[in-house]
Amino acid sequence: MNVLKADFFRFLKDKTTYILLGIVFLMSPLTCVMYSLMGNSSFTVERLIYQGLGTEILCVLIGLHLSMFIGKEYANNTIRNKLCYGEKRYKIAGCFFLESIIIALLYVLVSVASSLLFGAIFGNFEFASGFMMKLLCQTAIIVAFSLPITGVVISAKNMKAGFMVTVLISVIFTAISYALPMLATSFPVIEVVCRCLYMIVSTMLISSVNGVYYVGTFAFENIYANALILSAVYSAVSVGVTMLAVKKQSYK
Repeated sequence: MNVLKADFFRFLKDKTTYILLGIVFLMSPLTCVMYSLMGNSSFTVERLIYQGLGTEILCVLIGLHLSMFIGKEYANNTIRNKLCYGEKRYKIAGCFFLESIIIALLYVLVSVASSLLFGAIFGNFEFASGFMMKLLCQTAIIVAFSLPITGVVISAKNMKAGFMVTVLISVIFTAISYALPMLATSFPVIEVVCRCLYMIVSTMLISSVNGVYYVGTFAFENIYANALILSAVYSAVSVGVTMLAVKKQSYK
């Protein structure tokens, strides 16, 4: 608990926290302005919420924040100091993962709160059936995204690796997720393979609103169960692989 308290005290004191969360909060009113300029004044709060949670910008912000937050622990030799005070390396890594989940959920909370506020003012306060299930799936995917970023920073012991993985997931994998449905349409022979890859890749994306919101007819029938199961598996693999890497690390 002492490790968590110290880390969150540092988190709350960091100006970067408020700058990045402020950007997230402002994304919803900016989206409202964009809708107005496009002549679309009939958007719903639900649409605004998913628009906020399903953007690559949010992906990048979370990735950058986690990379800097955890990377500074290695850059400043704070990890070695914790070990000298008797903290176990597995406990430290576990705390980082728990903190990453909390930080990701905080970003979700700020984004949803902003969308509810500005959506109620400028849009229609309407929700379709199944809204909570979609929101749960999207949240699970965001958490699933945050854990491998954390794992990479812990394993590599520097924030630059986290930056690189953030770009990889938010840009390259997003392009792949858009390309797979087109490939399946063009080449029916590989449709099943494309479906499987699509679900795996979209689960690795915070912008996997492709797999939750813009479901269409391409995704599997039970999209919600798939999103939750794959998010859980992906998270477990990220934590497991990182713990194996931590076992072999040395701090000199």
